[in-house]
Amino acid sequence: MDKVNNKTLVYIEDSLEIREIVESLLRSLNVSIIECNDFNEATEVIGNRLSSNKPVDLIITDINMPNLSIENFLTILRDKFKLNIPVIINSSDEDRILEIKNKFEVFCVVDKPFEVDELLTAVNSALQYSPPKRAKVSVE
Repeated sequence: MDKVNNKTLVYIEDSLEIREIVESLLRSLNVSIIECNDFNEATEVIGNRLSSNKPVDLIITDINMPNLSIENFLTILRDKFKLNIPVIINSSDEDRILEIKNKFEVFCVVDKPFEVDELLTAVNSALQYSPPKRAKVSVE
């Protein structure tokens, strides 16, 4: 687990109870955890970090959030922020999971309710993953 030290993950969950439980589990990985209540807060936090040259290494999120949709959030990550980092979806909504996986790159899905070992293994794997660099395309 040496490769996960000094990594930062953003955890997005609107349920305070679930957020507190997952955050306490993730602390065992020795990572920095930024908790967000929804996609709007996460967008602001990630934008501020990127403006300060502070990386975000992983995003863990539920699918169903108030305000901004997951599709809009993932589009902002990809198109506005140009982020190519692992995203773990933690949800019980199988239909929406399939829909999102067909539209966006998702590192993995950890179903709710989740097994502790499954979540920690997925997070550890995602933090050690090096996504391929995106080619820059110029249009003339």
